[in-house]
Amino acid sequence: MRLVSPWLLLLALPLLLAAWAAWRRPPAALLIATSSGLPRSRQTALLHRLPLLLEILAGALLVLALARPQWLDTLRSEERQAVDVMLVLDVSGSMDAIDIPAGADPSAAADHPDRLACAQRELQRFLQARPQDRFGLVAFARRPYPACPLTFDHDLLGARLDDLRTDLLDDGTGLTAAIALGAQHLRASPSPHRVLILFTDGRDNVPAEQSPADAAQLAARGGVTTHVVGIGSANAVLPTQTPAGIQYRPLETAVDVVRLQAIATAGGGVFVRAEAPDTFAAAVRQIENTEKARIAQVQRERPTEVFPALGVAALLSLTAAFVLARTTCLTLP
Repeated sequence: MRLVSPWLLLLALPLLLAAWAAWRRPPAALLIATSSGLPRSRQTALLHRLPLLLEILAGALLVLALARPQWLDTLRSEERQAVDVMLVLDVSGSMDAIDIPAGADPSAAADHPDRLACAQRELQRFLQARPQDRFGLVAFARRPYPACPLTFDHDLLGARLDDLRTDLLDDGTGLTAAIALGAQHLRASPSPHRVLILFTDGRDNVPAEQSPADAAQLAARGGVTTHVVGIGSANAVLPTQTPAGIQYRPLETAVDVVRLQAIATAGGGVFVRAEAPDTFAAAVRQIENTEKARIAQVQRERPTEVFPALGVAALLSLTAAFVLARTTCLTLP
């Protein structure tokens, strides 16, 4: 129970003064009971004060109604809290590489998708699996590029994701700048749950004032968790255009596992490997399971107004006082 306007209870003070004065007023000279003749006892005299008592009760009920008492019902429910996720995707030239099974003929690479295509496919599935989360996209090679700001419009972000190619930016792998840009967008978010997922297959080869791990650690201090997906295996070929057609040559650059693990550790996240198209899906699912939907316990109060009932009770009391004063409790001065 609570009172919305408790200060209105001060109106009870003049009501009490008026009731006290009315009660101390000398009784009428002649009391008439319509059914049993003249009253003969003190009990009968008090009975004839019943209308006054009912009027005082009505006034008290009206004052209490003005204070607006409410019954409070506590409602408990669960709400899913959205997670802000910034996807930081490597689009350097090595993302054209195709991972093939160990010992397979390089010519069989034509039947497999390249690394960027695998990433685009799995990230589209990731978006569809989390419709209530907000996503953004940073593409990077030598320098990062904000491909899409944080948005709930997954169709827009999916279209930007599909438009990415490895020839859009100067070639190279600048991890520090990419992490810093993604974290910068997330730090401006009001969401309490902010996640950066770095997808890369290369080695950091762009000079920077701080290491990628330092950038991830700085992001963590700002409330941003950094996960890392290391794309690719040792059995990869890179399609190269030659006068004789497309040739598949072994890719010499391997995933820098030690550095990528250090980035994830510094960023408070996890590091997973995506060595082939089938393991890429498993890697994304592992990140997805790590960042499960946050469920918050929400408690609400549902008020029920009491003043209508008090108003009706006051009206009934006044009606009863009016009727009694002119019938059973009729007094003549």
